[in-house]
Amino acid sequence: MGDALSLGQRRAAGILAVLLALAAAGCSDGKSSSEHLALVAAQASACSAKTPSDGALASSSGTYFAPGSPRRRNLREPGMRGIRLTLRGHVYDEECSPVRRALLDFFQADSRGKYDRSEIRLHGHQFTDARGRYLLRTIVPNHYLRRPPHIHVRVQAANGPVLVTELFFPATLRAYGLNVGALNRHARGFKRALTVRLGPRRHNAYRASFDFVIAVARFRRSSQAPRDAAARRSTFKRASIGPCLNTMKLPCRR
Repeated sequence: MGDALSLGQRRAAGILAVLLALAAAGCSDGKSSSEHLALVAAQASACSAKTPSDGALASSSGTYFAPGSPRRRNLREPGMRGIRLTLRGHVYDEECSPVRRALLDFFQADSRGKYDRSEIRLHGHQFTDARGRYLLRTIVPNHYLRRPPHIHVRVQAANGPVLVTELFFPATLRAYGLNVGALNRHARGFKRALTVRLGPRRHNAYRASFDFVIAVARFRRSSQAPRDAAARRSTFKRASIGPCLNTMKLPCRR
């Protein structure tokens, strides 16, 4: 055994630590213990596997890849037509820790299924905050050449590999007269694991969420690697798990 714990064992240990903290400290936000246990389980399932790639190869010679897009969280522009979409979520590593300052680059078609050939319109990048969260304000894309509506995404932790993927929508999406379920079934590149969690349509707008799980750069054992826990923490700053979890699967503010 030694120090060679498997990924599953590390996740189990982390979940056990949260459960013990819940039992010892309790929670003051009014949620029952069963609700908090459900949130712990949701956090564990969120990191059960890496987010699938679309098969494209991507690498970066620097700390981050060059996104070639404006840095912004709001892709909507004055006069832009379409059903509003607010997408939010987190970027986790394979140990279920939030990834701080992960780079996300989003690009999509407009409400007519057209892409901007200059790759500026409906294209933007951003970085996650200290808790691994991102927020995107955009519109629901239309189908492109009968492909289901989707959003292109590239995600990277500092010095890590670049995840190139796409986000899709469930059959419950009602937009532009599309039969999204049929488009998904006939699309070769559609993956259920890449489907966003979509809320109800209200006031011509949707709210959706998606959590990414990515590979991050790890130090190899060498004379140059940080030797103590303090050095590792200063290199990879991660949010600690507090005594209670909120609905966003993040530590409650103290």
